[in-house]
Amino acid sequence: MTDHDRLFKELLHNFLRFKKNRTNCVLIIHVEAQNTHQEHFPQRMFTYFSMIYLKFRKPVLPIAIFSYDGVRDEPNEFVIKTPFLDAMTFRFFKMELKRMNWRTFMHSNNPVSAALMSKMNYKNKERVAVRLSFLRQMARLQLDEARSSMINGFFETYLNLNENEVDQLMKEVHALPKDEQEQVIKWPNSFYDRGVRKGKALGKALGKVEGKTEGRAEAQKEMALRMLQKNMDLHTISELTGLSVEIISALKK
Repeated sequence: MTDHDRLFKELLHNFLRFKKNRTNCVLIIHVEAQNTHQEHFPQRMFTYFSMIYLKFRKPVLPIAIFSYDGVRDEPNEFVIKTPFLDAMTFRFFKMELKRMNWRTFMHSNNPVSAALMSKMNYKNKERVAVRLSFLRQMARLQLDEARSSMINGFFETYLNLNENEVDQLMKEVHALPKDEQEQVIKWPNSFYDRGVRKGKALGKALGKVEGKTEGRAEAQKEMALRMLQKNMDLHTISELTGLSVEIISALKK
């Protein structure tokens, strides 16, 4: 079962930065990732806000991220009234991902918004375009390996392409400028991951430590075969997969 709350908080913990007029300040950010509709959610946010403020006595920024499928207009305030006085109005910042169009963030070059595109509003026919936009942003950002792995894992938890969509994605990647192709192709894809898993299983069965290498080679060949089916140029396939032209020619036969 997917731990949505942990995934969203891990994403923000690793990438969120706050600046205010270049002046140091203390700000506690309270994030709630809500994957289901809850009737009294604003009251819960107020309860958490109060507990945090009572403990630290510092400014608290409450943020609710609504990530469930479907579109709702969630309330973002909790009001306490008496017959004599409106005693209190508490508000929190809300992000309703399904009400946000992914195209607004396709050029943001922000790792958080890039990852969250996987839960935003897009049509089924746009799934490949969303994935490609994510990969292009990540290629430009050039994050370290640990953060790259984490953010890609988050994205694929919510938007994982099927085999036909991966074929379409590779065709789209082929249309990119050469330099960008090389950067994008380095990112994980289902063929590569599947090949690595096969290679590891083969290595375990044979008692070899070369399983991962075998998997990488199998993934490269499978990707090359897909490109050959699209009538792509041999030298282009060689550049994208790392295989020699001779090996690719043999596959073609």
